[in-house]
Amino acid sequence: LPQTIVDTVVTTWRLEIRFLWIGSQCIIQDDNHDKVIEISCMPQIYGNACLTILASRSSSVTEGFLHERVISNDILCAKLAVKVFDQTAKIAHLIPQRKNVELEPLYRRAWALQERLLSSRKLSFGSLQTRWFCREMDDNTSLKDDSRDGWTFRERKGWEELERFELLGHWIKIDSQTADELSTQWYFLIDTYTSCEMTFEGDRLPAISAIAQRLAPRLGDYHAGLWGRNLLSQLMWTRVNKSKLAKDATPSWTWATAVGHCRYTDNDLTIPAATMLAMLAMTAATAFPTKISGAASAVTLGMSVTATAQAMETVTPCFILATLRCWFTLLKY
Repeated sequence: LPQTIVDTVVTTWRLEIRFLWIGSQCIIQDDNHDKVIEISCMPQIYGNACLTILASRSSSVTEGFLHERVISNDILCAKLAVKVFDQTAKIAHLIPQRKNVELEPLYRRAWALQERLLSSRKLSFGSLQTRWFCREMDDNTSLKDDSRDGWTFRERKGWEELERFELLGHWIKIDSQTADELSTQWYFLIDTYTSCEMTFEGDRLPAISAIAQRLAPRLGDYHAGLWGRNLLSQLMWTRVNKSKLAKDATPSWTWATAVGHCRYTDNDLTIPAATMLAMLAMTAATAFPTKISGAASAVTLGMSVTATAQAMETVTPCFILATLRCWFTLLKY
């Protein structure tokens, strides 16, 4: 077995956990039917697991994560005249930085995003330290101790703020968020998700489908990466650095057709007077499949979006605000 899987087995055994689920081993990799079934179960697998082991420091399945850590020389370390078991103690003051988070190999992998977001409890083996995350700890804003795992409370909270989607509670407290708030979080999520690495172009939608399933009860119809309740504003995505387009059957109107980083605009945008607005046409009310886990195609979705233009006598600007809400005048529906 590859070293990362071996280390996972060892960790599970030492924690005295009886059962272990590993995606690459438990999903038949060359069976698309089995993939669809298992991917659709991801929210339950991660949400109901006793613990999710995150090999955050491992850049490949052969590297492992239980080997000795090598701390770089830029970490502040001072020798103090304090005797601890007849030895001089060394105290390292670790200051969390955003680059340390972004450089962890796990944070660069698209498939790993939903396991980070949907897991109830996580044990993360990082480059600097091993960290524990659970919902009780995330929700506790009045910790009594000022230092835990080598981090002061203020620095730890700053580090958690950088892990926006994991620890701010937007995903943990989905039921307490309004639909508009969840829609806004989806925009930021797509920005983060599409900047991650992915081996196969066709995995763009399946690799985020578990998160979509978790949000579907609140956001309603889901159309190949876009939510029907505010579909017009969700069409306002753009490619970063002119990333290439996918060669598969993914519809051209969704961000999933771009192979690379995409984002939604966060600046005010005004469309001047005497111009256009959009008409949204759907072939049928039942044109969209209920399953979220599979790849999408224009044929199975049966949807068309047509932009029309018409001169207007009055000024009717369209503003896209920082909240990413968009107001449109529909000429006809």
